[in-house]
Order: sequence, then structure tokens, then C-alpha cells
Amino acid sequence: MRVITEALTTAAGDLSSIGATTSEANAAAAVSTAAIAPAAADEISGAIAQAFSAQGQQWQQVSAAAQELYQRFVLAMQASAAAYQQAEAEIVGWLGGLGSLFMSGAVGPTVPGLPPDGSKPLVPQLPPPPPFLQ
Repeated sequence: MRVITEALTTAAGDLSSIGATTSEANAAAAVSTAAIAPAAADEISGAIAQAFSAQGQQWQQVSAAAQELYQRFVLAMQASAAAYQQAEAEIVGWLGGLGSLFMSGAVGPTVPGLPPDGSKPLVPQLPPPPPFLQ
């Protein structure tokens, strides 16, 4: 698995922004969905308004729970991004200049039959074939 820490950090920031926008929208809708006035003074209109108000209040409760879960997810993502960045920094510090040393070819694995400079493989001289194969 490969993690690009910059992308993870950016995604966490984007998710945080989306969460803030959603939270603002829910707060703005809370007033108009939690207390609905009856359309008329009759009993049916009052019951319908009360049912809609109850539905709006339930929505606000569910929305608040979802927002809390979303916020926990964003915090976990931000913590993960920070942990990856810290791990990468520690690895870079631990390796020091070894990475550039290996990339330069100054140090590397050796394979029998391959010259260290990467040129053509060394092929041993084979003896001539037996006379009956010529």
C-alpha cells in the first residue's frame, strides 16, 4: 500500500470543510424544521404541524449524531496523516544520506555474472562443441 501524505492531509482538510458547511446548513434549517406553525386554527392542521415538528426535531437529533461521527472520522484522518508524515520524517532522518548513496550506484547488490557498472553481462567462454556436433 502506498500513501501520499500530502494527498491525505488535503483530503482531511477538504472533509473538514465539507463537515463545517453541512453543520452550518443543519443549524440554519433547525429553526424552520423544529417549530412548524399550523396552516389553520383547526385540529387537523395543528396535528399535522405537530407531526412535522416532531419529524424535524428527530432529523436534528440524527443530524447531530451523524455530524459527531463525521467529525470523529475527520479527526482520525488528520491523525493518520500526521502519523504518516512523522514516520516519513523519521525514516528520512534515520536513513540520512543512504538513499542517495544507493541511487548513485556506489553501493548496491552484486549479482554473479553482472558487472557492477550495469553493462553487458559477463558470459563465460564456453568450450567448443564436440566434433560429432559440428
